[in-house]
Amino acid sequence: MRGQGQLDTATLYIQKQLAESIDWEETKKHQTWRGAPQNFQRLPDGRYPPGTVDFSPCWFQARKEVSNLYYHVLVIYTNPQRLVDQMGPSTSLFGENIRLWLTEITDTENDINLILSLIAPDLYHAGHEAMDQIHSSNPHPLVKSWPSVFSGISVISNRKTIAHRDQGGWPACFDILLACGDYSDAKFELPDVGGRFLYTPGTVVAVCGKVLRHAVYGWRGGDRVCYAHFMRDNVHNRLGVKRSGWSSLHRYRAAMSDKFLGRLGKLYMG
Repeated sequence: MRGQGQLDTATLYIQKQLAESIDWEETKKHQTWRGAPQNFQRLPDGRYPPGTVDFSPCWFQARKEVSNLYYHVLVIYTNPQRLVDQMGPSTSLFGENIRLWLTEITDTENDINLILSLIAPDLYHAGHEAMDQIHSSNPHPLVKSWPSVFSGISVISNRKTIAHRDQGGWPACFDILLACGDYSDAKFELPDVGGRFLYTPGTVVAVCGKVLRHAVYGWRGGDRVCYAHFMRDNVHNRLGVKRSGWSSLHRYRAAMSDKFLGRLGKLYMG
């Protein structure tokens, strides 16, 4: 990945937000594992403080996000996000050095956009359509500088990731995870299908995170940072952007050799 060095540098620009995102004294009061201090590692010689920060040019804030499908069931018991509520940029997007961060990640995000356009063209176009609307509706320079077709990026520094599914997207929606840092070894795991993959710095993984549980239980070496790219179903819903469907191998048949198609046929035939 050509932007590996850029992301390493860019993460330093938001180190203050990362450092302030974890309350090390309140180990039992976090509602989810994502911010629980016991899942983070403070490295003695680490360049990056442990923490996690979400950035978005437009999303629903302050309440739990739920889809229209089960909103009416949960409204009695929770204070869920409603599609009539106001959308806006995350407050983190206006933090110190964010303009530098956006500039530093732009080349890498262009690469991520290109990867998405190749592996999931319909999802790419849905994200692009949503971003066009967001950029045109909010003239703030930081919003208009957002370089990704994804509606959010989570920067996750030095955290163990338990097996989980992501709730914000839709089943056919890919999340794209970009690994960076200077650690030496880690494994990306998909326990539902028995998958275990090498996950060294510079690795890009696309996963349907609402369907498949995924995890990184640990790593060896130095700092491990993940740029997790996501789309929000409720944001696309509000904007009137049609959900993308499942990616299919049929779209790529013209680029496959007869020999490869033969092997593929044998695989499907068992």
